[in-house]
Amino acid sequence: LIVDDQSFPWRDRDAYGSGLLSAGEDGGWYVILGRNPLLEPVDHRRVLLYRPGELVLVVDRVWAEDEHVVDRRLHFGPELVAERSEDGVVARDDQGEVIATLFDASEVSVEIGLARGVEEPRMDGWTFPSDLTKVPSDAVTLRSKMAGGVLVHGLALRANVPERVTVRAEGR
Repeated sequence: LIVDDQSFPWRDRDAYGSGLLSAGEDGGWYVILGRNPLLEPVDHRRVLLYRPGELVLVVDRVWAEDEHVVDRRLHFGPELVAERSEDGVVARDDQGEVIATLFDASEVSVEIGLARGVEEPRMDGWTFPSDLTKVPSDAVTLRSKMAGGVLVHGLALRANVPERVTVRAEGR
């Protein structure tokens, strides 16, 4: 999660000062709850729900005093091609077959951006398999402007996007 296009000060912080709050599994689903206290001035919690071979859901609860631009970023491997679709963004393999569909089910409006091998105005859509070696790869940005709310995105294998995703959040 990126807030107002700013990096957070991680280099001078304790490496274990953020992250995992809890984890568990039930009914074939795995769940992880995390946070990043370095994302000032935004309070953020993330729930990652994973059902192997089917679906990954990412639920972000964001709260702030003022409105901010919130970006969620996903990076695909260089051998995949991401393109917009009716449901969001599809990832295709080298044979052109859809292997995954990225969708958004947020309660606020979301702007979807795609980049591959972009140098300006900032570097975007690259992977670095080794030091000083860059390879173009598709990156997707899900951008929202908000003070608080719930952001939900998922990655469904193949084109099996769920009909409905419902999330309820209480409190901050």
